[in-house]
Amino acid sequence: MTFLGKLFVMANVGISLLMAFLAFGLYANAIEWGYDAAKPGQAQPGGILKQKQDEIAEVQKMQAPSEAAWKAARAELWKVEEERAKARAFYVGEIVHNRDKAGPDSPARSIETLSSLVVRDKNNPHLPKMNPAKVRGDKDAMPAPPDLYSRAYYDAEYEKYHRANLDLLAQLKTEFEEDKRLSKLIFDKETGFGLRTDLVQERDKRQGIEGERRLMRPLYVNTAVESELSNKRLAAMQAHIAELKAYCKKRGIDVELAKR
Repeated sequence: MTFLGKLFVMANVGISLLMAFLAFGLYANAIEWGYDAAKPGQAQPGGILKQKQDEIAEVQKMQAPSEAAWKAARAELWKVEEERAKARAFYVGEIVHNRDKAGPDSPARSIETLSSLVVRDKNNPHLPKMNPAKVRGDKDAMPAPPDLYSRAYYDAEYEKYHRANLDLLAQLKTEFEEDKRLSKLIFDKETGFGLRTDLVQERDKRQGIEGERRLMRPLYVNTAVESELSNKRLAAMQAHIAELKAYCKKRGIDVELAKR
């Protein structure tokens, strides 16, 4: 017999012994199912199959309540999930509105609270009640603080007024340049004085004239009073002279002769 033949024989013997040990182990550790092949579907008393079937029957008693509770919880969970999705969409819409869309026609909105508790919407109890938001300040002031708008609105207003300020600055710059040009035109090259110096000098002259007028005003008053008194005195003297002439004429006195 060749070496290869001997090798195959030894392998066959080893496999046979392995299978014998495996068969003995299955026989020694067999499970008593209590199953009769002549009566299929029926468990024999004292077998493991009967025990397992009893356990299944015991568990099946709790199946209906558990399924009912599960179905109720599942319906409630679906309802809560739907409300959560709607609430998420609601809050996203409010955030977008307050950030980008709130304006004079539709101001920003805030959650209404009562004693630090959120007031729920009557039509949608899972959502809060929203009210127009006001600028920070005294809520009871008269008039009430104005409505609050979105940041995009204030950014647009800032940009508008900023452009207006830039236009105004450009216009002022043009006016300043024109003022400088006109100032150079009225510059007196002989004296070296400009408009500012002329204005200061004119102001000093006017102040001096006003000072002289204040000094002369009492003299004008005195002169007017003395002139009035002089006129009255002259009128009185003329009346007296007329009386004297009448008296002399009555007495036959020659006034011209009396003068000599």
